[in-house]
This record gives sequence, structure tokens and C-alpha cells, in this order.
Amino acid sequence: MISLGDWANMNENERISALNEVELLEANNQNREPAEIISQDMPSYKGGSYDYNTNTIKINSDFISNEEPYDALKSYYHESRHAYQHEQANNPSEANDPELAQEWKENLKPENYITPDQNPDKHYDQPVEVDARNYATSRMYEYNDSQGVSFSAQTRMTNAEQGSDPPAVSNDNSISQ
Repeated sequence: MISLGDWANMNENERISALNEVELLEANNQNREPAEIISQDMPSYKGGSYDYNTNTIKINSDFISNEEPYDALKSYYHESRHAYQHEQANNPSEANDPELAQEWKENLKPENYITPDQNPDKHYDQPVEVDARNYATSRMYEYNDSQGVSFSAQTRMTNAEQGSDPPAVSNDNSISQ
């Protein structure tokens, strides 16, 4: 696992490079093409998005600027899961769990996917979002254990108060946390 222990001493480009290194490993483990990680200005309540047309993960630039990597890394894991979901949904017969891949395929159809603008609660509760939140939380625990990282109590409290992931706005090409 890549160490982000020097995050506070990295500039923005180094932080993006570090997240791209994490993505190379994650994508390899998920048997998918790695996405490009970029920093993008977004509203404060939006953590990131995955654009499946360009295979790009966009992380809120404020999260990249934070002294701790917690928000950037958790948003990355959430969005990387969407990349995996798309890969599995596009090939359900070859998926690890064909039934789950089919469920994601149905949820990801433009006519079925609910954006936060349409209905924040239904967006939050749809299968691909529940799975991405759970995956990101699980990966963060694994990362913390493997790196001996202890994120500040304030960071953990902020995320807990937000119900694990803040809501977000997305467009037709993106899935957002």
C-alpha cells in the first residue's frame, strides 16, 4: 500500500501523483483499467465524481489541499468503487458476482440513476451509492491499519456527522458521492 504519511509536506501535484499510485494498485486488484485522478474545484459538500466516459476520478480540490489525506482518500475510494461498478456492470456474465453486477447495471442506467438534485435521500440509498460508501469505509479502515495512520478526531467527527459521505451534485457522465 502507498504511504500518504508525508501528505502534509506534499504539494498538490505530489498529492495527485500519490493518489494516482494508489489507483494503479486499486485498479490492478480490481482487474480494470486505472482511471486518471484529477483535482477539481467543487462545492464544499461534494467529495468527488467518476466520469465513466473519460475514466476520470475527480476529487474536490479542497480535499486535496487539506493537511490530512482522509477526505481525499475516502473520496477516492468511493469514486474508484464506481469505476469498478461500471466495469462489472458492463460485463455482468464475467463479473465476480453476476447478480450484483446486473443490479448495478440497472441502477446505472441513465433513466434509473437518481442524482442528488433529483432526490438526495433516494440518491443516497440506491445500490451503487450504498456499495461505494461501504467500500470506501472498509478501505479506510484497512488503510489506517496498514499504515498506522491516526486521523484527527475532528476529521472523524466531521465525517461521522455527515453520515460517512456528504451528498453531491452530479451530471449525466458522473457518479458522485
